[in-house]
Amino acid sequence: MIRKYLYIIGVLIGIGACKTEEVSVSDYIKWVGDKDNGLYKNTDMNDFKFGCMYKPVEWLSLREVKRSKLNISKFDSVRNELKGLQYFSLKIENNKVPELVSYQAEDNEAYQKNFNYYTGGMKNDIYLVVNEDTLPCILFHYERNYGASPINIFDLAFENSNTNVNADKQIIVYAEHMGMGIIKFKFNKEDINDIPKLKFN
Repeated sequence: MIRKYLYIIGVLIGIGACKTEEVSVSDYIKWVGDKDNGLYKNTDMNDFKFGCMYKPVEWLSLREVKRSKLNISKFDSVRNELKGLQYFSLKIENNKVPELVSYQAEDNEAYQKNFNYYTGGMKNDIYLVVNEDTLPCILFHYERNYGASPINIFDLAFENSNTNVNADKQIIVYAEHMGMGIIKFKFNKEDINDIPKLKFN
């Protein structure tokens, strides 16, 4: 927590701003990429390492348009398309398994069952809790690595809750398919509110 605030002060001191004022695109990307900013959560269970990231809409929009010179008009267009949902990514790592769909798959039938689960069925075991609202995952994508890495990434999106303003958020994963219980990632409202705003000039 202390490191996070020191980092924010270091980024903004040049423009004499507080941590919630506008920062440049490069400083914004650095801030969101800092593992100690509260937007990243990690936990270990059995042979697995689980990680979860809260992904701001502005950060996602920058990633979409960064392939070419930043076009503010295109950025605004992408951001408008993404607004209205809350985005997260879930990372599952197991160094003993080349690809998650191979985990405990002793035959083709078990492999196909895993494939069907991780490419679609898993969506039904992930929820976002905000105050009294429990929101189902409405967008789900498994970034398959085909055994090239032990890291498996799932992109998640949830509807905005009527009570999600200035509220903590908690991702809940029911991991029974992997032989585990409930995995939770809590994101504090203070950390989300600390995300700086973007400045383009």
